[in-house]
Amino acid sequence: MKKLIIASCMLLSMNAFAAQVKVAALSAPSHYLNPKQSTSDLVQWMKKAHNDGIKILSTPEAYIGGYPLWNYVEKTIDIAAGEKHKAAFIEGSIYLNGPEVKKISAAAKKYNMGVILGANLRGEDGNRNTVYNAIIFIDEHGKVVNVHRKTSGSHTRVRA
Repeated sequence: MKKLIIASCMLLSMNAFAAQVKVAALSAPSHYLNPKQSTSDLVQWMKKAHNDGIKILSTPEAYIGGYPLWNYVEKTIDIAAGEKHKAAFIEGSIYLNGPEVKKISAAAKKYNMGVILGANLRGEDGNRNTVYNAIIFIDEHGKVVNVHRKTSGSHTRVRA
């Protein structure tokens, strides 16, 4: 079921006054290994959330990219198929400075909304074939303010 789960929360400042903020958790499927379509869908959800007065929108873990579930089955059953899926998984992941994050950041700024984005991030520099499950925090100004990624790659390391 596609929907936004909306909750109100109170944010307390250092000055001890409270502001009420609407926060939503996106409960909608993404497009497995299709970051471009998942990004387009997310921007549409951001527009809807903005129209509902949402100030912070959180996506599910691995919303962009998806989980490497094939790894748990094919690694031991069909190694060749597992390698094909691994290559597709790497290609279906995004770069932190790539077009998907830029598009979501622009929408965050446009809609004055913070976004907590679950995504599969490709490694930088020499680790481009390693994918990390990550959370990207984008503020209401469209700035990436923090990235937290798991310390180990998601079964995608290419061994020399």
